[in-house]
Amino acid sequence: MTIKSLSCAAATAIAIATAALTACTTEQYDAGDGKYSYLRSDFAEVTTDGQARMSSFVTDESQTWHAAGTPRVSWMTKSDTTYRALVYYATPSPQQHRGTAAEPVKVYSARNVLCPDIKSWHIGTSLKTDPVTPVALWLSSNRKYLNMSFDLKTGNSGSETEAQSIGAVLTEMTRNADGTLTAHITFCHDQANVPQYYSVRQYASLAVAQMHDADSAAIKINSYNGKVVKTICLK
Repeated sequence: MTIKSLSCAAATAIAIATAALTACTTEQYDAGDGKYSYLRSDFAEVTTDGQARMSSFVTDESQTWHAAGTPRVSWMTKSDTTYRALVYYATPSPQQHRGTAAEPVKVYSARNVLCPDIKSWHIGTSLKTDPVTPVALWLSSNRKYLNMSFDLKTGNSGSETEAQSIGAVLTEMTRNADGTLTAHITFCHDQANVPQYYSVRQYASLAVAQMHDADSAAIKINSYNGKVVKTICLK
């Protein structure tokens, strides 16, 4: 499935393919210090090297790791570039860990996290808000991103050009009674002509730095059960 980052209905979007480095499958975790005992997943900023291979990543908890073997990820196509991703990796066991922040770790999968720019709304501009199924909304530990998980309904349309689009638009800033500022952001989604046969989990990160120094963010999402507004403290 292809998903695009979209600012509003009339904008031209850039396609971002959802892909993984490798499949990581296991029925259960082994007891003790087994193969998957220290497997974890984190949202992170991933850096590629001069050959567009995954070099290192910094998690939302500000932990830096090198990717052992500098693996190649299909959707990371640019060299010396930082990408947003959900990384599945194995941390060193307590016996192996020597306290080095940048020691190599084995990466099992790196999933693309959509990171659309937050656009400003202009009077007369229509926003495409086809429904999604919101799952979770949370502020990253380093307070750099507002992370989202949601389900999109999709299916095979028989056309390689058909693609859904998502985006975020800042519609207004309001001053609260206590003097704090709230950024009101509409989550945009264009189903296009993609069939709605089954649901697929997707992730997105909105940069807090693009929220005009707001103290909180109110995210409006159109769900299949109606409009939902979630407010998150940013400071």
